[in-house]
Formats: sequence, C-alpha cells, structure tokens
Amino acid sequence: MKSYLMSAWIDLARYPIDRLASAAGRALLRRCHDALDTHGIVALPGFVTAAATTHMLAQSERLQKASRGFHSSEKHNIFLTDEAPPPGLGPSHPQLQQMSSSKLIFAADELSEATPLHEIHAWPPMLHFVQAALRQEQIYPSACPLGRFYINVFSPGDQLGWHFDNSEFSINLMLQPAVEGGAFEYAPRTREAIEAMDTFPPADSVGEHVTVLSPPLVSSSLYLFYGRNSLHRVSRIEEGKRVNAILSYNSRPNERLHEYTLRKFFGRCEALPSDA
Repeated sequence: MKSYLMSAWIDLARYPIDRLASAAGRALLRRCHDALDTHGIVALPGFVTAAATTHMLAQSERLQKASRGFHSSEKHNIFLTDEAPPPGLGPSHPQLQQMSSSKLIFAADELSEATPLHEIHAWPPMLHFVQAALRQEQIYPSACPLGRFYINVFSPGDQLGWHFDNSEFSINLMLQPAVEGGAFEYAPRTREAIEAMDTFPPADSVGEHVTVLSPPLVSSSLYLFYGRNSLHRVSRIEEGKRVNAILSYNSRPNERLHEYTLRKFFGRCEALPSDA
C-alpha cells in the first residue's frame, strides 16, 4: 500500500515511519530508543488516526453483538509457565502465586481484511519501524492465521494478572481506555529481583516492594513494550470497556502459535472457513 493511502490509518506527518532515513525519521527512532532505554516502554500518542480507531472499535462492537470471539479466562503464575515448580518452595514463593486473567478476544480471521489492523500489520514500513525502534536484527510478521493480529475487549470484572511475557516485546494499539480501572501497571526490569524473592507480595501491594509505573492510556496511541523482564498487569476494569489491538511479529519467518496457546486464547486451533 502506498504511503498516501496508509496516511488514512497512520499519522505519517507526525510519525514518518515510511521515511526512517530522513531527519524526522531518525529523530523518531532516537525518541523510541531513549524511552525504551529509560523506561522499557515508549508511548506514541495519536499514532493511528481517529478514522482508524473508529473503524476498529465499530468492527469490535459488531463482532461482540454477533456473539463472536472467545472469552479467555485462566489462572496462571507470573512466569506464564506450566512447568511444575521445584519441591520445597514456601507457599508465598513467586513461582507458586496464581493470578487471574480474563478478556474477550477477536482473532485475526474474524477481522475483515479491509480493517486498518490488517493493513497496518501487513505494511512493510510498519515492520521496518518496529524492527528499528526495538533494535531487533530481523523480525517477520506473524504467520499465525488467528494470532497475527487481534483485538482484546476487557469488560467490567476482566483483568490481566501480574506476569512476565514469554516474548521479548509487544506492540499494542490502545483503541479505548476503560472509564475506571484497566490501568497498565509495570515494574521495569524486575525479573531478576522477583526470581530472587522468597515471598511474593499480594497483587495490590506489589508497588510497596518494587517501583511500579502506570503510563497514561490514550486512545489511538501505539505502545512498544519490553515485557519479558518487566512484571506487568492490567488492573481490574471497574466501568466501561477497555479495547486494544495487538500486532504480532516474530524473530523467525512463518512462526505460528502452538496449539496450547491457540486453545487458551482463541478457543480453537483452526481458522474459520473463508465464508464464515
């Protein structure tokens, strides 16, 4: 897709991701690098246009009214592993703490190819920008029919419990923050410190033991985050819906999610028929 067409979905005047070699493009990358080095996250307000956000929210609403998507609800430990912990750990040890997470997920194959999300994910300059901003040697668009991109909807009562990501980084488009609750909270570079703990604090007291930050969540903003080494969560939604979109890229080509992950997050392993 040509840049003049993609400008309907991305504010390319403000974020010249199609011109990274230009002075403005280099300044954007420096901004990203500085924020990631300092805070482990970079927020780019107004990255997508209001039209793109409105389009994605409307599609999400239509799918929800049609009872599409999968409501994922699970218990997990903070390391997102199913391996049995070593014997002899105390009951408050970090490896033994169970967190609750729940949300409604619309998989890529439920979202029209005409959606801005599909076009943004498939656009080569977007991949090149993410690769350069995150200083990755080489990344590729996810080839997973369900998980290459998707939309999360958190309703009152939903949340993401404290955890470390298995992937090194995440790319998140905030479409609609909750009216109350739904804060993104993270503790930068805390994996080693928490792995060394004998006692993990209660979920709402984590900030008394490690530094917890909570960046403002603004509609139409893009967030790049290093989540493997930074403990993080989405606090319980109290009022309104929290809607965000995820763009998936991998360090190897043709990567797909494993069957276990697909069933856990999408409730199925196979893509829908093309006429569904």
